Amino acid sequence: MTRGTTRATSADDDRGGSRQRVDEFENKINKIKDGDGLWKTVKQGTKGSLPDSYLHRYAREVGFAKGAADNRDIEGSAAVASAMRRLDSDTSDLVGNRIKSQADFECWAMKRGQGTEYATFLEGLQQCFDSEGNEKRDSENAEYPKLTFVPPSAAAVTTWLYYLRDIRKLAHDTISGTLAGLSSVNGQYAGSSIDRSTLRDLLNSWDAHDTITGRKKQAPAFDMRFDLPKIYRAVFTIKKYTALARVTMWVTILVMISIMGRGSCMSDYSPLIEEVEYPSESGGYDTDGFPKYLYIPWRNWKGRKRAVGEKYFLVVHRNYTDPRFCPVFWMLKMFTMRKECGQPLTGKLFPYADSKSLRSKLKKIFIHAGMKEFSSHSFRRTAAQWAAQCGADWRTIVDVGRWSDFNEARKYIGQGRSDHKRLIAENDGKDPIGHVWFFRTFVKGSDGCEYIRI
Repeated sequence: MTRGTTRATSADDDRGGSRQRVDEFENKINKIKDGDGLWKTVKQGTKGSLPDSYLHRYAREVGFAKGAADNRDIEGSAAVASAMRRLDSDTSDLVGNRIKSQADFECWAMKRGQGTEYATFLEGLQQCFDSEGNEKRDSENAEYPKLTFVPPSAAAVTTWLYYLRDIRKLAHDTISGTLAGLSSVNGQYAGSSIDRSTLRDLLNSWDAHDTITGRKKQAPAFDMRFDLPKIYRAVFTIKKYTALARVTMWVTILVMISIMGRGSCMSDYSPLIEEVEYPSESGGYDTDGFPKYLYIPWRNWKGRKRAVGEKYFLVVHRNYTDPRFCPVFWMLKMFTMRKECGQPLTGKLFPYADSKSLRSKLKKIFIHAGMKEFSSHSFRRTAAQWAAQCGADWRTIVDVGRWSDFNEARKYIGQGRSDHKRLIAENDGKDPIGHVWFFRTFVKGSDGCEYIRI
């Protein structure tokens, strides 16, 4: 299937041509759902088509045996259909990546593991479809005997990882992501994910090797003192942005730095405007009437496992040193501009469709700023190092950045502490970051009462 997007049409558009394109797109979606074979089953890399897997196809159209119950994967089928409606973001879609990981593994297992239990299981699934991926039935109402899901063995998975590393020359991060997709599929159908603890030493050794040899590509951190002004100028001079879009993007960047956020925090998991809270205490306002800080609640983020859906308030403070880099000022300005444009103060605080869309916009801004080597994740890495440079302790950084543990966070903050010591020594005991923006924030408990002061 050719990748493409649809858009809303206006009165000035050629409605006939637009309607025809929409109809063609919807017809393709319906054919996919009807099992027309537009997905090329386990044929990776086929130009003009999307990969499918025998396992996912069988689960959608037949359903695996589970005692006497029919566990036809209705929910999974709906998720896949939804993913197919977002073809422009399929490469970053969670469901799409799971399908690709499974299809890749099936290709390898059927070629390299003939005679094994898992390959035999896949061959049984394959018998349900012809060479073009079309469903085979002896008669219109024929029913297939339901097969029982068979998980891959630990030996098969380990051998596959070595194949990805030694034959396909993939880096650790790519292998780890592919394994995560395969593990999720296993958990969906077998009830338990692949035990990756037995593979941890192997993956860690590849991770260390890629880091030492420079093969591991990490988003670099930028210098807050010199590069943040460049980004500011880029946001407000880049072409084809409305005034409100510029301010919204700048608010997004400043808040992303304040909370050490990922692109997904500012898009897929964006807080709601109506849930932003102002200080309730009188001491929370300055003499000019501006609040000293704002509470911004996140109900979820990538990797959150506890209290999902409960508000986790992160607090952004005024920057009294340089108003260009003050998230409170710019957020209030954004609210004012939204009202002037007739837009409601409801809905997503950061109005980006998904993380892929936001990453693309930020990449263009970096290029416009002459910083093409940086990416959206550079904000998270820079913010963690900036907090360490400003003297924040590791517990504070872990809480604000929402890392699962210190070992993960220290990969981000180590350079910041060394920069802090060096700059103080070079500037008569003062860190020049204080002339730009000094890290200061705190988080608020989900019950809205208890505070962790940092």
